Amino acid sequence: AELYDVFIEDIIKKGYLFKRGYLLPTMREYWCVLQPCALTYYKSSSQKEQCGRIAIDEYCSVEAAPGEGKIQRFQVITPERTFEFG
Repeated sequence: AELYDVFIEDIIKKGYLFKRGYLLPTMREYWCVLQPCALTYYKSSSQKEQCGRIAIDEYCSVEAAPGEGKIQRFQVITPERTFEFG
């Protein structure tokens, strides 16, 4: 399954991450799939319908998120908005 992910689906990494909500500033767990052109997130690993997709292109950047705590957090910054994961 891992070779299939890399060579057929072009998946770089997948697993659970916490994501800060857009309207409510709470961290919720999502199943995330990183591919060369996008970071897609789902409610669980078995869910087929995506909750969101962040395009990875020349307008996107990634930085460490400010703040302290047990969870190491990072921000994906796009022209439209900033996403926070941990």
